[in-house]
Amino acid sequence: MSEEPEVSSQGLAAQDERSRLQPFFLRARALRLRSLAGELNVEESAELKELRGRLVVAHLNMVRHLAAKLTNNRELREDLMQVGTIGLIKAIDRFEPERGFVFATYAIPTIFGEMQRSLRDTGWAVRVPRRLQELATALERIHADLAVEMGRTPTLAELASHLAVSIKTIIEAQHLGGAQRPLSLDATPTHPESDHPQAIGERVGTEDLEITQLADRSTLARAFEALDPRERFVLHLRFYERLRQTEIAERLGITPMQLLRLQQRAFARLKELLREPPQRENP
Repeated sequence: MSEEPEVSSQGLAAQDERSRLQPFFLRARALRLRSLAGELNVEESAELKELRGRLVVAHLNMVRHLAAKLTNNRELREDLMQVGTIGLIKAIDRFEPERGFVFATYAIPTIFGEMQRSLRDTGWAVRVPRRLQELATALERIHADLAVEMGRTPTLAELASHLAVSIKTIIEAQHLGGAQRPLSLDATPTHPESDHPQAIGERVGTEDLEITQLADRSTLARAFEALDPRERFVLHLRFYERLRQTEIAERLGITPMQLLRLQQRAFARLKELLREPPQRENP
């Protein structure tokens, strides 16, 4: 008497799941064809929507598993889950159950392709070559797997050997990995010695005093140009060349008292010009 082949409990569960979902796929396919032909009524449209929702929920674990294979980053994995769900819906709408194929065999390439395109097109803040994008994503996953397997952090040489690339390429991919999710300036890193953490943007750069004084400098320059040449020359020697009063008087051939009156007249004229409202240019 021949012995029956052994079937694992997981295999039986998978077969049972496929047989349970097969009627849903067949009915959704029939309604989909009627929809494409424009023959779907309101009740059937609601039924198709409900069937699609059931099939999506039944296969979300597959989408979650594929997202986890692409990245260990929790935030990025959630984004990939959304993209993968869209791919799952496309696969459900295009699947032809009457052909007898397993849905997962048909759906996985579609879902995985949607996730990879998302990583390539929108997952990176800075555009980098596709080869390095794929390597950086694979490196993140392989690094975690090897760390668990070895019980320690893998070396660059071990990573390079596992991915069949040079150590230089591994270093380049590690550096480019930061371009995928740059740290926001609004982020507040925690520091054990700080009781009042600050956002990164508040700690980067300093206040530019030249910017705050730009309007005053512009107004003063216009008033300076309105002085007569002799007054401008005196103020230039005094405040720009930093000459002493006696040096300026000698240079102009006048007495210190005459120089003082000349400066006072220039200051009074400047104050008068600065109090006047600016003249608008005619269009």
